Amino acid sequence: MPHWKTLFPRDFLAAFDLQDAAGKPRDAVCTIASVDPGEISERPGSSAKKRAGFVTFVGKKLKLILNKTNSETIAKMYGDDYLAWAGKRVSLYADVTNVGPKKNIPCVRVRPRPPADKAPDATLASDAPPTYVADMTERQALEGAA
Repeated sequence: MPHWKTLFPRDFLAAFDLQDAAGKPRDAVCTIASVDPGEISERPGSSAKKRAGFVTFVGKKLKLILNKTNSETIAKMYGDDYLAWAGKRVSLYADVTNVGPKKNIPCVRVRPRPPADKAPDATLASDAPPTYVADMTERQALEGAA
């Protein structure tokens, strides 16, 4: 079940990316390609910036914005040198957090233990190319076939 937010362009992973076809949460094992410093907006639409880290995963289009919680979790597994995290595997999962007065905000977390060696890297919904219906005739044909 694709989430409606996947219809819009974005650069970063979100909790809804970690769902199975039925929309149920699932873990996703990913291999870190690199960790890079950068900046993000403090709030949507704001010109104010704050420093952040970005994790790029092998074979994945979307990056993970590192917060302190996930940074500390990865550091406990693989050490404080974030450049040495490249090639290491992590297991991501959807969770919720509280931000100020806002409660139960969906977020992405890193499990506090390395994934099993035999666990394959996950395919995320964001890895698949979007499906578009070319024109109304094709759409009507698809709807008629259903």
